[in-house]
This record gives sequence, structure tokens and C-alpha cells, in this order.
Amino acid sequence: FSSVAVSGSLNSYYIEGINHLYEFDCGPESGWMYEVNGAFPNYGCSSYEVKSGDDIVWCYTCEGLGADVGAERMN
Repeated sequence: FSSVAVSGSLNSYYIEGINHLYEFDCGPESGWMYEVNGAFPNYGCSSYEVKSGDDIVWCYTCEGLGADVGAERMN
């Protein structure tokens, strides 16, 4: 990524934007989500402990708080 905007403090961080695409740019339910090994964790990225072999994908959702990117697979 050429640009990542992060907010938070101490042990909690939130991805506000990547490459100049920010939360709410596409509406009130839009923003960044992350997927690990084909599933969406139900907690923030700063709480996820990356393991060897993990496949991590950042997805931008525009509708349904992630429904449009398959977040029904939340763990």
C-alpha cells in the first residue's frame, strides 16, 4: 500500500483508509474490513495474531456492513 491512515492508541488500532479510500467515502456503511484465510474475524485487526501461512486480504465494503464482500463468513 502506498498510503494507510490509522487511528487509535495503545493496543487498539483502526484502519481509516488505504490508498486514499476512507471509511464512509461510499456511504454510511462503507469502510475497510480484513479477511484471514477466507473468513472475517469478528474483532479488530490489532487484536489478531498473525500466524505463519495466514492469507490476509483487506476488503472495502460499501453496503450492508460487509455483506457485499462476503462478511457473512464472520468468525
